[in-house]
Amino acid sequence: EAVTLFVPVSPWVLMAPASYTGPNDLKGKTVGVASKGGSSEVAADQAIDKLGLKLSDVSILSTGSVANLTAAMLANQVYAGPGHPPDTAALVKAGFKVIMDLASQKVPAVENCTIVTKKWATDHKDLMQKYVDSLIQAIVAMKKDKAGTLPVMQKLLNVTDQDALSQTYDYYVTAIFPNYPEVTPDAWIYSRDQLVATNA
Repeated sequence: EAVTLFVPVSPWVLMAPASYTGPNDLKGKTVGVASKGGSSEVAADQAIDKLGLKLSDVSILSTGSVANLTAAMLANQVYAGPGHPPDTAALVKAGFKVIMDLASQKVPAVENCTIVTKKWATDHKDLMQKYVDSLIQAIVAMKKDKAGTLPVMQKLLNVTDQDALSQTYDYYVTAIFPNYPEVTPDAWIYSRDQLVATNA
């Protein structure tokens, strides 16, 4: 049973070089993804569709990991690719720009959930409620205190680049994290259907 949902919208952006002027620039180009059938490919497919293109307009190349995808984009081995902070910080510094932001488009997603067995949730209702309450309090604290949140993020993400940390905070905490991490059936249904379509 899913009891909380921290990221109710897709956290991915599609990035392309500074020379990108519009969707037609993607035609005939290679779009990199981290892994075949994974969330990055789902995001790439969604972004391409949102841009009014067909998947047949581009070639999709799996690079094996997010780090490999970033490296491939910086080396001009792929024209565009999906990402999210802090990984996109290096691309921003290199002049890449966001050409589609799925979060701003409110594309549903079920990333970063808390899932327990129904029996455990039933047998530990008080503890479960305390856990959910603590998450809500943490979200409120994060949204109110960027300066206090960044050192915690630095430790947990093992990222020392302050620009990358600031971008990550601004993107996730201010734009994506909900005040209440409630689970909605619509998000699960949409995500299931997208996975089916991507892996058909």
